[in-house]
Amino acid sequence: MNEKIQVKLPTWLRVFYIISGILSIGFALVVLINLRFGYLITAILLGIALITIGTTRIFIGIFDKKLTKWLRIFNIVIGILMYPIGIVAIAYHDITVEIVFVFIALALVLLGIFGVVKGFEEKHKDNWYQIMLIIYGFILIILGILVLIFDEVGDAALIALLASGFIIVGVRRLIEGTVGHMVTIKK
Repeated sequence: MNEKIQVKLPTWLRVFYIISGILSIGFALVVLINLRFGYLITAILLGIALITIGTTRIFIGIFDKKLTKWLRIFNIVIGILMYPIGIVAIAYHDITVEIVFVFIALALVLLGIFGVVKGFEEKHKDNWYQIMLIIYGFILIILGILVLIFDEVGDAALIALLASGFIIVGVRRLIEGTVGHMVTIKK
């Protein structure tokens, strides 16, 4: 049984979501407009995202009284650890982005293989579902291979994908911050 639960966000988290959403969308648009600065901007986005996640974890650890004590401490520690990782990602942007892109490319290839295998194994009444899984899997495999083989083409594609992801996250944050609640689905 599925039921939707609305979680009301505190005011400070709503403001934080709105600001981080605007920053995510702004940086993503800059990346899409200036792909030649993609490495630097992607590293900055990654660093800011890590620092933002760290800040959110710290705030949750400090202010969320519903969590157990060890979970609050865990959130604070994770949040604090995110700061130096984010700063290193920004400071050493060339190396950071190359390492991240290699891991993303390998993940795309693996996800593509899983998609193709699952597409052949699925026994649905609708053949289009199987076909879409197989096509999706092949697209991911090709994209992953492009990133590994052709540095500039693959990197530009990944930068565009990452920027698009940041736009989606930014829009989601803006909506959650403006509306003031998140909808979760319990099963």
